[in-house]
Amino acid sequence: MANISPEVIKLAQDTEAKYGVPASVTIAQYGLESGWGGSNLAKNANNYFGISGKNVNTGKFVMSNGRTWAAYNSMQESFYDHGRLLSTPLYANAHHNTKNAYQYIDAIAEIYAPSSDGNNNYAATLKSIISQNNLTQYDK
Repeated sequence: MANISPEVIKLAQDTEAKYGVPASVTIAQYGLESGWGGSNLAKNANNYFGISGKNVNTGKFVMSNGRTWAAYNSMQESFYDHGRLLSTPLYANAHHNTKNAYQYIDAIAEIYAPSSDGNNNYAATLKSIISQNNLTQYDK
């Protein structure tokens, strides 16, 4: 079971209130994408979700392994940009499933982490993280 900080829980719940992304999904993605906040990208750029490109609000970015990654001023900025990204029309199908975290994951997984990029178990991994850590308790 992961040690999830109160700050992460609050940010995930705030993101759910603002963008409709279930808090459990946000926490699971945070855990998977940043190694529970321990990745270099999280530590050096406050990027907890592996969001590539530039920060859409500030234009900030870092380079790592020949790729451009969004850089954020704070953990909150990273969480909110993740929520904003998942609320765009690209992920519109997921918002029909905001009451069920597992269906939500099925709706976003192939777009967020395509199997063509080698992410064959992304949805199953997120669902396992949610289940093992009882993350749906944080959904509103």
